[in-house]
Amino acid sequence: MIGAFAIGTASAIVLIVAIQALGVAILENDLMLTVISTATLQGVGMLGISLWYLSRRGYGLEFLRLRMPTLRHIGLVVVGVFGTFAASIGVQSALTLLGYDGGEHEIVQTATGSPEILLALIPLSFLLIGPGEELLFRGIIQSRFVNRSGVPLGIVLASLLFAVVHIPAYGGLDSLPTIVGLFFISLVLGGLYEYTENLFVPIVVHGAFNAIQFAGLYFVLTSDADVALLLWPF
Repeated sequence: MIGAFAIGTASAIVLIVAIQALGVAILENDLMLTVISTATLQGVGMLGISLWYLSRRGYGLEFLRLRMPTLRHIGLVVVGVFGTFAASIGVQSALTLLGYDGGEHEIVQTATGSPEILLALIPLSFLLIGPGEELLFRGIIQSRFVNRSGVPLGIVLASLLFAVVHIPAYGGLDSLPTIVGLFFISLVLGGLYEYTENLFVPIVVHGAFNAIQFAGLYFVLTSDADVALLLWPF
């Protein structure tokens, strides 16, 4: 996991420096920076380190339990999308009642000045964010935890790790209530993975959850609507 973030960060720096050297003012372009950071972290970093791990261990797709979806899997994707939003809304409501304010994802601040980046993030949610994070956290990390500790504890441990690594994106420990929300959302994804035994399901649910949030935020920022969004893209 650390390797994925290190490789992703290093790749982003190299790519940004190279583009800047070509005379493109990329540091002033929020859209290009967002696309590059997503492509390098989830694409190069998470997907890359996951494929390297599988190759090094001699594992095939059977280890990931990734296969073509059936109609039942498609139906469970729909259920999963509703489930993640239910978890999000439920946790947010509970935190509000207890007097806690959740942290705001850094993408909200960036998108406020450049809403167009959200339109790029919608397809990237399905192409890179969902596949990259689910391959690493569910396909590899959760599978290893489950093999060692059993299904319930394996899902909990993977979800805890998944939530913790998102702390920097929400501004540090002050975002702890929101991180708790991410933990519960991750439990839904982990449960879907074990129940369906098909990584396709959490990948698509993850991508859809983020894409819907990005689309909703774009609508709010580009219209006069005053809509409260639970923007917890992960």
